[in-house]
Amino acid sequence: TGNFGGMEIDSNKLVKKLIPYCNIVFIVKKNGFVEENFNKYFSHEDNIILESFEGNSLLFIKNIVDFRNIIRKHNIKNVIYFGTSKLRLFYFSILGLNLNLIVRHGTTRVKPKKGLFHKMIYSRVNIHIAISKHLLENVKRTFPFGKNTKNTLIYPSINIQDFIKPKNKKLNILHVGRIVKGKGQVDAIKACQILVDNEIDFEFSI
Repeated sequence: TGNFGGMEIDSNKLVKKLIPYCNIVFIVKKNGFVEENFNKYFSHEDNIILESFEGNSLLFIKNIVDFRNIIRKHNIKNVIYFGTSKLRLFYFSILGLNLNLIVRHGTTRVKPKKGLFHKMIYSRVNIHIAISKHLLENVKRTFPFGKNTKNTLIYPSINIQDFIKPKNKKLNILHVGRIVKGKGQVDAIKACQILVDNEIDFEFSI
């Protein structure tokens, strides 16, 4: 999307990690956060190809053509798609093309995608990747799987041991959410009151 959110931050981080291993075409929304701040995150030496598209629902056909042209232009064989927004647009963009589609999930979905149209779109996904056990179970419940669709779990690159001191007998609590309103840090701090009330020693890291 064009926003400044968790998916955008995570996509930037993943691109940085993949730079040594493959050629990268970073496809983003035109005039969105990632495009406008691209030079703050990446240098010319990173050798990343930046492509953007309009992302306007009124230009659905044009978006499909633009996506398809980008894929063919750079001979893209593997796509890591962040989130599920506009996935139907991408489905039509890659129709008939031989590529590996990976959908990376970072948000809990409430409403199941069980309709015939959704089954058609998500049957094209090769791999669903979730960043927590909770999200992996949510993906299994929410999204239809094709005959050859797989799922896997990855964790953000946080070394938990960095937050646990040697021989520390305290209860260690680690909150890994992004520090913005609504991500639970305040709730977590309030929840610690029960530990204080019961005189349980703990360390809380954000």
